[in-house]
Amino acid sequence: MLRAFRNDPDRFRITVAGTLRYAQQVIRNDPPDLILADWNLPDGKGIEILPRRSDGMVICPLIIMTSHGDEQLAVEIMKSGAIDYVVKSATVFKDLPRIALQALREWESIHERHDAQDAIHASEIRYRFLVDNIREIVWQATPDLTFTYMSPAVTPLLGYTPEELVGKNLLSLLGLTLEEVRNTG
Repeated sequence: MLRAFRNDPDRFRITVAGTLRYAQQVIRNDPPDLILADWNLPDGKGIEILPRRSDGMVICPLIIMTSHGDEQLAVEIMKSGAIDYVVKSATVFKDLPRIALQALREWESIHERHDAQDAIHASEIRYRFLVDNIREIVWQATPDLTFTYMSPAVTPLLGYTPEELVGKNLLSLLGLTLEEVRNTG
């Protein structure tokens, strides 16, 4: 592994840890950008290295390496939070710098999507607060005018609760049909 990274033109800072305990110590003291770990370590499984925040979110990408290909194990490793799973071979060792860069790009992409989802969620909360607290009635309906959302302002203005109107059709509430509205031109 060390040879593969030394021969690569890109720069990598490598720290070698022979045990799970030492790896966890290194990660606490100097968090890496990427972890490459063997599945079997003298004092545990490589997946146990995976650093997480208190809420369980993974804070560093992890590639697990193993000497045997096992689809069930690969699924277990990926579900546990590893970003990749590779079976050791001469070709894989030579390709480790590319695999590492690919994992870092994937990690960045995951975090960009996560950040975008957080921004959308925050925007939705602000929008919902605004719509729920405005004095005018704000509503949303399907193309056939069935209400899918009704703001709380409907209650003091019309006497209905939003729950009473969501799922109801505006035209039927007015005693009209779509054909009657179309015919009135």
